Amino acid sequence: MDERDDDRGRITVTAVENPVPRASFGDIGRTVDVQLPEHAPRQGSVVSIGYESDDLGWVDPASLRLFRSDVTTGDYELVPESAVDTDSCVVSGSITQSGVYALIGLPVDGPVREVIDELAELRGRYEPYGPDAGWHHPICERILCDGPTTHLTMPGGWRGFSPCEMCTGLVPPPNDLPELWLLEWPRPRPLPIDPPIIASGQAVLELPRGPLLYATITTTGTANQSATPYCVVEVVDTATWTKVKEIPLGGNVLPAGLAASRAGIAVPQDFTAPILLVRPGRPRSTLSFDRGAHSCVFSNDGSKLYVASLSGVYVVSLA
Repeated sequence: MDERDDDRGRITVTAVENPVPRASFGDIGRTVDVQLPEHAPRQGSVVSIGYESDDLGWVDPASLRLFRSDVTTGDYELVPESAVDTDSCVVSGSITQSGVYALIGLPVDGPVREVIDELAELRGRYEPYGPDAGWHHPICERILCDGPTTHLTMPGGWRGFSPCEMCTGLVPPPNDLPELWLLEWPRPRPLPIDPPIIASGQAVLELPRGPLLYATITTTGTANQSATPYCVVEVVDTATWTKVKEIPLGGNVLPAGLAASRAGIAVPQDFTAPILLVRPGRPRSTLSFDRGAHSCVFSNDGSKLYVASLSGVYVVSLA
């Protein structure tokens, strides 16, 4: 137990067992209970937690940060602006409430970091509890159970486990893995200076396969309000964060939304304008509805377009 006096009382720091274990790849086994004085400074009290090199395992010491563990919900919250002094092996942060705090970091490059990067790609698509419990197991089995791991050293919070046992036994907190808050997300990657462009009026080429992000970009809202609005759709491959296609939609297009699939793209506008439909290898077309349309979405196979309007929902066959 460590005690020290703050401006308005005594701070007590006691080493404890992690009350929310098996929640992070980067748990190095350093957890403390911190009790602040009743009238702690509003701006926060600085708490420092030390560690040893033997605690680290595969964790990069430069990535270590301080997290507050909510023993009621199981969530971990990053302490803003906490920082590590790797020379002194100390992590410090300013906290404003008593509770349990733990040191967590990111793995160095290697198979464990590969698992975390894949889990980050799927962030928000699964619930860690209920019917989706264990959703991460296939990734664990492919990388850490079937792959070579004898060179890996377990961090302090996972001593006694193998990498495979650790990964499949992981119980992500309800607000996701704490180390995901340490990632630069999305990781910045440069866009090409001259991306491929489809000239206005041409048929749309086959779109590349992959995890694609579609975004409408328009000139409306710029300083030159008198200019005719002009709109394009940019397609970004999120596997490389590279812009792979730019699809001009032309002038006087004011998008109110965007639907995308392998079948093409559909751009609803305001209630008085038709939906602009752009499909690979086909001329552009429009879809008009008696009371306008404000949103749309493709079916999973792209054969139908579901359109919501003021008069109801329409199903448009694209076969």
